[in-house]
Amino acid sequence: EAYDSDKVIQCVGFGGVRGRVSSGPASHCFSLGPREDGLYVGVEGVLSAYRQSLSEWTLSGPTHFTPVVRHALSAASQPHPHLSYMVLLILTDGAIMDMQATIDAIVDASSAPMSLLIVGVGDSPELVKMEVLDSDGVGL
Repeated sequence: EAYDSDKVIQCVGFGGVRGRVSSGPASHCFSLGPREDGLYVGVEGVLSAYRQSLSEWTLSGPTHFTPVVRHALSAASQPHPHLSYMVLLILTDGAIMDMQATIDAIVDASSAPMSLLIVGVGDSPELVKMEVLDSDGVGL
């Protein structure tokens, strides 16, 4: 936030069903909080939107990263007077169902002005599968 002049942060979620009871297919890219554009000011705005979303969305699988990576790529590729670089932060338990499509999207995003950070949460054995995405020693 300190390095962003307008302090506006876009927040999107993935792998969720709107409502407290999981019904219907999961959405793989949706705006967090009450704003349709998902834009919030500062970390406090992000946290507020996240907390509100926890009461409005139920986490649901399958988990697909591709739509949210492509969403970030599209935003990073658009000319914007105040946007020169984007950071996409994905928090995950590691249970990814679209690995090859995600790899393809990451490769496509590699020339865009953006970084992708994937943070594993919890102790799921599925997190081991995420190691292929760090591409240590070999490109994707």
